[in-house]
Amino acid sequence: MAKGITTEHGITIGMDVSDRFTEAYAMDDQGEWVESWRMPTKQEALRSGLSRYAGARVVLEVGCHSPWISRQLAEAGFEVIVANPRRVRLIAESDKKTDRSDAEHLARLGRLDPGLLSPIVHRGEQTQRDRVLLLARDGLVRARTQLINQVRGFAKSLGSRLPSSSSE
Repeated sequence: MAKGITTEHGITIGMDVSDRFTEAYAMDDQGEWVESWRMPTKQEALRSGLSRYAGARVVLEVGCHSPWISRQLAEAGFEVIVANPRRVRLIAESDKKTDRSDAEHLARLGRLDPGLLSPIVHRGEQTQRDRVLLLARDGLVRARTQLINQVRGFAKSLGSRLPSSSSE
């Protein structure tokens, strides 16, 4: 068998993650279907839903949940591959677009050649937290500026002009 096709566990799991539920598709090292299941997209549900496949290769697409899911699974000993959806036309342009078929495609591609998925590596958790803080501050500053400009515009439409002042 070609190098890289199997994992230590022999199982590859494709996961199609959405806000409420995650569809999983497991296949063995021969590419045969083992099991499909649906679980809530919550930390405990994912942990228990994948526990019987410890050490398996898990493939999921980049998305808003992929940073925490990939960290959690890697810490639990899974081999995690986060696929770049822009590079996976097989999934993005599929005529048969269901959560289960997307999970199956991810599993099949991840089993054969993870390089086809153009895998990405998420930032560390602390870096992600720092970035969220900076983005939140930027959003608040922009919102404050918009509110100040809106009040100035209202005053002008009523024939008044507000004096220059600081945002405080």
